[in-house]
Amino acid sequence: MKAAAMQSHYAADLYLSALRSALFLDMRDITRSNMLIEIARQVNKSHRDHFEFQRFGKDFSSKGSRIALKADFEKARVNSIIHCPTITFTIGGRGIKLTGSRTYAQLLSALSKISENQGRSTAANDQ
Repeated sequence: MKAAAMQSHYAADLYLSALRSALFLDMRDITRSNMLIEIARQVNKSHRDHFEFQRFGKDFSSKGSRIALKADFEKARVNSIIHCPTITFTIGGRGIKLTGSRTYAQLLSALSKISENQGRSTAANDQ
């Protein structure tokens, strides 16, 4: 039996953006269920056409959500991600992990380094 799809990717982006703002700008504790629900209420209030609060409530406590959360924790464990925020970039099996808040210029530099390294290894394999 196929799991029911959750809300749209756009709704997810709206919610994740609100979570990031709550955590990094407002310094709110988003580890508490009641805070996650309150943020969902706020997103629904400002984006009723795109975010369904009742559906969020159903999805929030569903088995599929618990399975997805466990998979996210496992991915973090496998990649040794223990700090927030952490962003990873992988190209051709090679990657880097950046921990902490970074500027756009720092992220661009990291992507450039990976891209250069990928270009070098591709050229070496062509010879």
